[in-house]
Amino acid sequence: MQHQALIERIPQLLEPDGVASFILPKAEGEDFIVLAKQAGLFVGRYCQVQPTTEKPVHRLLFELHLSPCLPVETRLVIREQQGYSEAFCQLTRDFYLKMS
Repeated sequence: MQHQALIERIPQLLEPDGVASFILPKAEGEDFIVLAKQAGLFVGRYCQVQPTTEKPVHRLLFELHLSPCLPVETRLVIREQQGYSEAFCQLTRDFYLKMS
């Protein structure tokens, strides 16, 4: 489904207090958010994901709402020098048996 078509369907698919969540590559995510705002949707949580602190953001995790909300912006670094970051481990621990 094309992004514009999906954005147009969000108001019909969500309950009034519902949330649509997305994970997209950075450039596509930025474009998607612009289209969503133009369609009257609101960004709630917004997380920029970096593979390491030395590399640029490569993914965006974000939520869209039907009504105005207070946006919460965060950044997630996946790997540190010693391995996975504590934040990444916390986020994914329920999905991996041996997350260190």
